[in-house]
Amino acid sequence: MRREKKITIREHEITIREPLAGELLGLLKQAKEQDCGSQDIFGDHVLVDVSFLELQTFTDMTRETMDTLTLSELAEIGKGCVEFNPLFFGWRDKVIQAGQRLLQQPFATSNAPHSA
Repeated sequence: MRREKKITIREHEITIREPLAGELLGLLKQAKEQDCGSQDIFGDHVLVDVSFLELQTFTDMTRETMDTLTLSELAEIGKGCVEFNPLFFGWRDKVIQAGQRLLQQPFATSNAPHSA
């Protein structure tokens, strides 16, 4: 059974939910497509804990509702998403950390002789 938690921000009742496997696959597919050139710098980095895309995946909020909320209200909802979905966000943090470690490694060059 899908777990859900309701929170109220001003006049908005927002449902934070445990995503279905298909929703997570869709989120990962969209993230991969964004890495190929159409990254949303603002939406991906304006909040510390979650991106706008993750907020839409882990809640029932529409983009129109998001547009009426302040950043601190969105951050509160994002914190609730992280607390309610520790498996996904724990995994995501491990992937990000692994990627950062790879980027910090020196670029390996080959010492093999070149054939002419």
